[in-house]
Amino acid sequence: MIRFQLLFFTIIIIIINSLAHALIESAPSNTKYYEIQIPMNDSRVHNRVGTLIDEGQILGPDRIFNQTLVKLWATENATRELQALAGDTMFISPSEHEPESRSDLDSNNNDKDSVHQYIRKSRPDFFTEYRRYQEMTQYAQELVSSYPNLMSLETFGKSFEGRDLILMKIGSRSNGDKPIIWIDAGIHAREWIASTSAFYIASQLPVQYHSDPIVKQLMDHFDFYIAPMVNPDGYEYTHTTNRFWRKTRSNHSKGQCVGVDANRNFGFKWMVEGASNNPCAETYAGPKAFSEPETQAIRDYLLKFTRDNGSQIRAYLTFHCFSEQWLYPWGYNKDVPPNGKQLEEKAKIAVDAMGRTKNKYLIGPSGKTLYPAAGGSDDWALAEAKINYAYTIELSPGFTSSKNGFVLPPQKIIPVSDEIFKAVKAFSKSLRDDAEWR
Repeated sequence: MIRFQLLFFTIIIIIINSLAHALIESAPSNTKYYEIQIPMNDSRVHNRVGTLIDEGQILGPDRIFNQTLVKLWATENATRELQALAGDTMFISPSEHEPESRSDLDSNNNDKDSVHQYIRKSRPDFFTEYRRYQEMTQYAQELVSSYPNLMSLETFGKSFEGRDLILMKIGSRSNGDKPIIWIDAGIHAREWIASTSAFYIASQLPVQYHSDPIVKQLMDHFDFYIAPMVNPDGYEYTHTTNRFWRKTRSNHSKGQCVGVDANRNFGFKWMVEGASNNPCAETYAGPKAFSEPETQAIRDYLLKFTRDNGSQIRAYLTFHCFSEQWLYPWGYNKDVPPNGKQLEEKAKIAVDAMGRTKNKYLIGPSGKTLYPAAGGSDDWALAEAKINYAYTIELSPGFTSSKNGFVLPPQKIIPVSDEIFKAVKAFSKSLRDDAEWR
């Protein structure tokens, strides 16, 4: 009898709970929402906003003011939670609002990229750690799928071990005739922040096209060609075997030693200075110029745009690390090319845009400012590919005699990448302004 009574009361409780939940679900919502403006350059805030959107605690009107600041509607609980993360950088409207339905808010959104899309497409969570080659390739494909009218992806060669050398082509109304800004990175395998920063720029350009007027102007005028990992074999080797590996993974010495320093392998003034003919040396220049399939691929692709009077490529930027320097040719000696003054002026515009008041990037010809080294890609780009503005950019950290400079902590990825993105935007805008003036 007692068991029957317990069973009866249990069933009654279940029925009452079910009815209560049904009543709650059917009741009209009186939730109050606050209009807030919040910076998204903190990955903790960015990721939490994405979760709160999925939970229904954040609604539109979803306006993106620039690459970091967005306006949205948040419940009281969500507002408190985000304020705890963002602190004084978050602005809350002084009055509560009762927004319309989610569908009404989204339909009133005038921005082509809502914050919902921004959260998912810009993916700062991707840049909270250093990614492997396959992850980068997959994310590149995702970006192209998200922005088919602004991006395309192609393979412009193969590495020694058969990996694709990927190239992201980014621009609006691309017809093959626009001027090009080329960025490559990762020619030295251990320089992880170089590849990651190049990839960050490639991801931010399409994401910000509809929200940042400068980005829109640049993408309307230029096509950005970004090859974020031009030594994928070496890069993977630094993840699996030797974190400080520098060279490619080719074998020209019958097993004695592996790899060539690809940035000593380009064909302008090859082996003149700062390079080695010892296969076991870190600066081994290879058995001949362009012995590496990776450098051959860069050479062949860039030369497609070379004309008698110059190149369709207006700038060649190659990312390295470390020492915080914005370097230009020549690297094979301590001389300066005929357009040295113009190279210096544009570099200063880029460095100033980073916003530093002290410890600014050092600017100068690489052979004099850093050390002489022949066979570099920037020397070749200026001399042979006829690209007027060619630079090697040594990213953070600042100069140190320790190899630990190559091991930049993951939490530095976004600050360093965002800083170099500002520099590239200002540099590119200066080139665009020159073209308009002419």
